[in-house]
Parts: sequence; structure tokens; C-alpha cells
Amino acid sequence: MSEYQPKLIYEDFNDSLHDLVQALGGYKKVGAMLWPERPVEEAAHALRHCLNKERREKLSPEQVRLLLQRGREIEFHGAMSFLAEQCGYDVRPIKPADEAADLIRRREQLHAELKQILDREERLFRGPLQVVGSK
Repeated sequence: MSEYQPKLIYEDFNDSLHDLVQALGGYKKVGAMLWPERPVEEAAHALRHCLNKERREKLSPEQVRLLLQRGREIEFHGAMSFLAEQCGYDVRPIKPADEAADLIRRREQLHAELKQILDREERLFRGPLQVVGSK
């Protein structure tokens, strides 16, 4: 879990992304993650510009998604929660153990359904094969 505590109320999405950047290790670390081809200081500077609402530079949707995913990995949900709330969604993070249990349950259901299908096919084709519509 991240040691950085999110604010309870954000002014805007960029404010929530700023908190996320801090939780992920700061502008230098995150800037280098987003733009590994740039020198660290330049990448950090670019990220600061992207999160400044007064500037034209903005993060791409893919970069925002990456930041939100990395936030999820460290259990920092401030930016995602802000975005969901602003759009009228009730979004909660899924715990990996809960997701694993759900996947196991779904797999077992599919296996049972597949077994039923295979059993029906076996019963259907056990006798002489008759093609519908043939004389």
C-alpha cells in the first residue's frame, strides 16, 4: 500500500493526478516512466507541464490509463475515485483474491456447461446418424 495519503477532496482531475504522481514516487520517477527516451529532468518538467491546467500540454489517454493502473498496483485510488465520481459512477477496486475466486467460479461453471454439452452430443450421436431433411 502506498504511504502517500490522498486528499479527501480534489479541485480537479489534474490535482488528483498530481497526488497520484506523488504516490508513485514523484515527477522524476513518473516522468521517466512515461518518457524513458528523455533525460529525467526533462521528463519531469514535461509531466509538470501536462498536469498544469494553465498549459496546453496534456497527457494522452493511454498515459492517464497507465498512471491509473500503476496507482491501482500500489493501492492508491484517489485519481480513479475522483474520475468515477465526476462521471457519476460508483467504482470500487477489486481485490486480487476476490477476482481470483470469481475466475475460479466462472471456470467451474464453464466446465460444467461444457460437460453437459459433451454428454448431450454423445447421447445424440450414439445411435445411427440421421441427417435432417434426407430421405
